[in-house]
Amino acid sequence: MSDMAKKAPKIYAQEETTSQLKEAAVRYITTGKKTPFLENFSYHHFDKIVQKGPFSLAQWADLLYISERTLQRYAKANGIFSGLLVERILQLEKLILLGNDTFNSQFAAWLFIPSFHFNGDTPYQQLFTYVGIEKVMNLVGRIQHGIVA
Repeated sequence: MSDMAKKAPKIYAQEETTSQLKEAAVRYITTGKKTPFLENFSYHHFDKIVQKGPFSLAQWADLLYISERTLQRYAKANGIFSGLLVERILQLEKLILLGNDTFNSQFAAWLFIPSFHFNGDTPYQQLFTYVGIEKVMNLVGRIQHGIVA
């Protein structure tokens, strides 16, 4: 019966360890310099972009989610645009340059033609979101390279 008797369970001592993630320490050094272009993006800079593109001031106001009157105030005082507006303006500028390069003078007309790529919406209707602008830029790039489908 001694073989059949239950043995006392072994108790193992647990070492106290702590799990710590050890990473290399990285020191971030700032130069103190800020991007002057983004901080000093005035209406003058914006107007140069407007001249390249197919959009009216009313359309620009819609695309930037501000009123046309606000754009007029920026124009009158050569106002400085905020960071988010600057980002959107520069993103649209990239599209304008790509579109002008691809379609030449027909870019404005192409923007307002319904497309099956956008379920019957026009490319212009896609320009109200960051993702939409990227989709239109992608499509223009594909057209540039002959990949229509």
